[in-house]
Amino acid sequence: MLLLLAIPAFLLVTSGGNRSFRSEVTLSSTGQNQLTAPFQLKQGWFGAPRIALRVRQPVNTSSVVNVELLNEQNEVALSFYKDTWRETGIWSEGGESGTWDEQDTALSTEFRPGESATFRLRLSLDDFMTTGRAGSGQTTAPGQAVPILVEIYSNQLNSGLLFGTIVVLLMGFGVYWWYEYAPKHVLRSFTRNETSTALADSFPDEAMLEVRMRARYEEPDNPSHSASQTAFYCPVSLTISDAWGANLIVRRESLLLNAESGEDEKGFRGNHNVYFKLKGTKRLRFRVEVPEQLDRGVIELDNLDLTVTELTRTMSAQTFEELA
Repeated sequence: MLLLLAIPAFLLVTSGGNRSFRSEVTLSSTGQNQLTAPFQLKQGWFGAPRIALRVRQPVNTSSVVNVELLNEQNEVALSFYKDTWRETGIWSEGGESGTWDEQDTALSTEFRPGESATFRLRLSLDDFMTTGRAGSGQTTAPGQAVPILVEIYSNQLNSGLLFGTIVVLLMGFGVYWWYEYAPKHVLRSFTRNETSTALADSFPDEAMLEVRMRARYEEPDNPSHSASQTAFYCPVSLTISDAWGANLIVRRESLLLNAESGEDEKGFRGNHNVYFKLKGTKRLRFRVEVPEQLDRGVIELDNLDLTVTELTRTMSAQTFEELA
């Protein structure tokens, strides 16, 4: 799945396009055709070559640029056109003034040939006009030279399509992650100032269970002396029994409590996880117990938390103990 995400990301990074051809053609406003030098368009395994033109439009003029892509047999493989223009003027407002220059002189398209081949562009101008003063409209311009910059780029991809593909793949990855790793069932028992807690439920055959034990201790209101340590080891008694009360697991775990920071009261918190895999459908009861105080009363129990989760699978490799 991560590889699928990497593919469009790689294509997006590498699809900026390498310029393979650059030339400038000067057209006459009288409408005569001009041909560019031959250039290669490669089919490639992704993306499409991009044909980009920029008209060096004279000030206060407009025109229609006609573009034809010719193959080696001088047949038209593609044709398109665009109305281009450039206008300038002077503005004034509130005692301030300046000049403005607006234009629309760029045109481009993408074309993927059936096979790599040599092509040329045939360019021409139509309706070349000058912009008159306000209210006088446009007038046909006399013969004038109009340079056009032609550039060919390879490996062009639609960035919007790629981003959309990445979003869809991310959504698919999220659904996959939820299906593969989301817990099937979660049980939790939380107590405050109680040294033991328990919970029970039924679980199917081959169920994978995560038992998480969490505890928090803190200094008492009137401690005999302050805790000088930054960590404590807390003994935890874990008992797992079946529906008839027979003990399947009785063990003593060690919970490392680390000092918390940024609180008014000095607290110590820790957690410990163990994993089991069932053999057969069972109703199980889980019980944990911890001491009320540690280190001769330096810290005392604040809360105890027991969570049992039926897993679909684990994110990392874990050792599962069988419960027969």
